[in-house]
Amino acid sequence: MAFSITAFSLSQQAFAGGTANDNQSTMGIATAGAGQAAEASDASVIFFNPAALTRFKRIEVLNVASIATFDNDYTSTQNNDGPPTDDGREGSAGEFFSRKDGYDSALFIPGLFVAIPVSPKLVVGFSASGSHGLLTRYREDYPGRGSGRESDLKVTRLNLGFGYKLTPTLSIGANGSYERYFQSIKLRVNFRDAVSKLGPPGTTALLDGLNTLGQAPPIPGETDGKLRIFGWAFNAQAGLLWEPTDRTRIGASYRPKTRFNGNQGELTINENADTAAFRNFWRQPLIGVGGPILGVTSQRLAIASHTARQA
Repeated sequence: MAFSITAFSLSQQAFAGGTANDNQSTMGIATAGAGQAAEASDASVIFFNPAALTRFKRIEVLNVASIATFDNDYTSTQNNDGPPTDDGREGSAGEFFSRKDGYDSALFIPGLFVAIPVSPKLVVGFSASGSHGLLTRYREDYPGRGSGRESDLKVTRLNLGFGYKLTPTLSIGANGSYERYFQSIKLRVNFRDAVSKLGPPGTTALLDGLNTLGQAPPIPGETDGKLRIFGWAFNAQAGLLWEPTDRTRIGASYRPKTRFNGNQGELTINENADTAAFRNFWRQPLIGVGGPILGVTSQRLAIASHTARQA
């Protein structure tokens, strides 16, 4: 049995958009992932090439604990970057928004890998580990806060596979996998920005005028929202290992693109007196008829900021 602790840092410009975890073991980090399809230094090889499981002649168990940090600071490239905050601040060109540090700014990624020889030719394997992950934390005035001020992405993969030695120099392998996707996004819901984007020009001025006359509640200030999304997928992987000499091993594996199903989530918005009054205003019978004409409805306002930022 082996146990390893690893630590590494990822950039959003690499590793499949900054989410892929190709460092399944200490050896993988030491070699920067090179040769993982043929190295077979430990049982984590099932993640890269199941055919290489035939390298093991006894039961192998690997426990892994990885800590990943992310370099994803943000610098505004333009003035008036992002919607104004409640006090009127906007991002300006060159302004730096650093990610938050602390115990919650890193991901803990456990992993378990097992290889069990069944016969001199057949080895089966199992693994449970994190295949993807991403963590971001920004302060409340971050320009992209409408899409996500804090984001936590995790994909867990379960592999069950085998390696079979066809000849003394050639092995094949395959595995099936189940993946579970989870993402939590904390965002700032900016109602004024959403109304200005969803409605025709002049909608915010009209609502402000109605508020001055006492005919409408004020457009609420920013409030927190949280979006939680879940998904799942099945996939498979095939591998090949050729060992022409005692010092040469050539491995190859293929895994098709993973397509997640059931990507459903729940959006929760922290409500206060202002947001409740504004929501109820759009539910009034007269507004219920005129709202769609303006392009603003209570349902759209419920996901206002997130919808506007994605448009």
